[in-house]
Amino acid sequence: MAEERTTTETRSLGELLRELRAEGTTLMKQEVELAKTETQETVQTYMRNAASVAVGGAILYAGIILLLFAASAGLATLLVDNGMAVETAELLSRLIVGGVVALIGAIALKMGMSKIKHTSPVPKKTLETLKEDKQWA
Repeated sequence: MAEERTTTETRSLGELLRELRAEGTTLMKQEVELAKTETQETVQTYMRNAASVAVGGAILYAGIILLLFAASAGLATLLVDNGMAVETAELLSRLIVGGVVALIGAIALKMGMSKIKHTSPVPKKTLETLKEDKQWA
């Protein structure tokens, strides 16, 4: 311990300032690296999630189209069986099924946009450490 004090006491002010500058430079480089890493992780997460959404959405779209055709045909058959003209029953069934699907789509879109708005691309860890560094300095 006495040896450590002696070393510190014998260094000049210029040496101490150079050391402080070097440590500050190293610290800033580390902060930049942390920001890069954190940003890359965020972008990768967004990309993986976007790919999953795209693949799932395409498959879901194909399935829903088939189900909608079946629902429309079933509803038209039901309306014809209850005495409605075939053309009118087909038109009405398509309007009903289309309206329900549009409503579901609007709800899904609103939920998705809400989730996107709540995801922050800001590198939070980097900002926290920069605040700590500022207080330290």
